[in-house]
Amino acid sequence: LRPEDNIRLAVRLESTYQNRTRYMVVVSTNGRQDTEESIVLGMDFSSNDSSTCTMGLVLPLWSDTLIHLDGDGGFSVSTDNRVHIFKPVSVQAMWSALQSLHKACEVARMHNYYPGSLFLTWVSYYESHINSDQSSVNEWNAMQDVQSHRPDSPALFTDIPTERER
Repeated sequence: LRPEDNIRLAVRLESTYQNRTRYMVVVSTNGRQDTEESIVLGMDFSSNDSSTCTMGLVLPLWSDTLIHLDGDGGFSVSTDNRVHIFKPVSVQAMWSALQSLHKACEVARMHNYYPGSLFLTWVSYYESHINSDQSSVNEWNAMQDVQSHRPDSPALFTDIPTERER
């Protein structure tokens, strides 16, 4: 974390990997216009007892940011043609995350933060420090509607030799 940045919230998230610990962290700083600017960082701990973490996601909160509950104990954050899904480990953590995100998005809308502007230029510092392994980065970038939820297809071809091949 840069010295001028503040952690507004850190919420533990569920992971598809049993021994990986993930946190969604809302980080804010005073921007060029002396207004609060915020981003979401995705932090990964390789094991439950690890004391070091890596970064797998940097998501600026622009004025177009939308937050939607997914009905499954999580929510999605979409902004600048990106969609990310977050599933906190508890309902209390989810509501805390939603409150913090809504507050940050309200400030972004009020001051019209948009990509390509002079707002959130400090995001590049964090983007240059993404260092999680590829499976962690993939988990941060997973999209619910693209993932397949169907059961595996039945085996149409098997490696069992036929009567003639024996």
